[in-house]
Amino acid sequence: MKFTNEAEKAIISWAKDNQMDVAIQKIALEKDGKIFDRVEFFFEIMSKWKSEIEKADFIFIAAHSQGTPVSILLLSKLFEYGIINPNKKIGILAMAGINNGPYLGVDQTFLVRAYSAIENESMLELFQFQNFASSQSKKYLEAIRIIISYGVKICYIGSINDQMVPLYSSIASHVYHPYIYRAVYIDGGSNTPDFVSRVVSLSTWLLNIGYSDHGVIKEISHALAGPLTGGGHSKIYNDINVYKTALDFILKTTDFNGWSYTGPSGSTTKYQLSPSSSSPTAAASADGGKAEKIPEMCQQPVRFEEFDIKRIGSNPYNLPWCTRGLFHEVLKRIPEGDKQIEMVFKEFGEWNPESKALKDIKYRLNGIRAKL
Repeated sequence: MKFTNEAEKAIISWAKDNQMDVAIQKIALEKDGKIFDRVEFFFEIMSKWKSEIEKADFIFIAAHSQGTPVSILLLSKLFEYGIINPNKKIGILAMAGINNGPYLGVDQTFLVRAYSAIENESMLELFQFQNFASSQSKKYLEAIRIIISYGVKICYIGSINDQMVPLYSSIASHVYHPYIYRAVYIDGGSNTPDFVSRVVSLSTWLLNIGYSDHGVIKEISHALAGPLTGGGHSKIYNDINVYKTALDFILKTTDFNGWSYTGPSGSTTKYQLSPSSSSPTAAASADGGKAEKIPEMCQQPVRFEEFDIKRIGSNPYNLPWCTRGLFHEVLKRIPEGDKQIEMVFKEFGEWNPESKALKDIKYRLNGIRAKL
């Protein structure tokens, strides 16, 4: 009930801010276990809510951690079987979601081994998302493609000092589409350095406007891990502004007919949806049967970039090179980018990291000013 209650408070507050009156129906879905077992269980529950779902003008899904892939897979199935009308306005808030698995190597720690056999099995399944060839990853990425083709918007918000999920995973840095927005929650008690906050902010800014961060988020994620007790994994869902950020993106941004993505090499790929809508032309059958297959042209706009998770952070020369690319993108793509870079250099000079991981990050970046 935690997320539904917090989401309800946020919607009421957001509606008041925007001079709107709303009526809210909450549906809390809770169950432990493996991902696909949970999807099947929740699907049976949601099937019984079909009449209430049909009455809704807007559907807001708030998910956390393992619940992120569960929610996206569930929504895809609800579309597939006609439980949800494809013309509905729908948005997902994915908080600290395990989109690329937990931190590499966490499965070997005492934290995981201490769980019961059943809990351990569920947790170990999450590491399958580190492998793009696994059935979990393939089905999850296909579900993202399907729900976005129906016009669903996803707001991925990661926690800067998450002790379980690396930032590149929680913000789904491998998935690109204008219906995806990324943000990072920085807890006031995390003591996050200004330099790190700004670099992360600039990286997500670039990703949100269709450009590359040149892999900076991936390269620094390992150094941002918080303590096993008191980290940001479970703090993110207590802040109402997290929910309102998602609502702003979902409800205040427009739909589109086409878009382009510019990769690190500067090459641009253009995509085009059907002229009339961003939703697929095949609608679910009225009797609740399985919907028609989504046309190929509606599946293409979502772009995925695979990478080798085991190689992240292994080469000390990667980070300065990636950061150089990031700075050039900032200068070229972001308003007053030169002032942003000046602030980056100022904050870098004032930064005195305490942890070994962050000291290593600063050491690797010592030459960035000279190389820009």
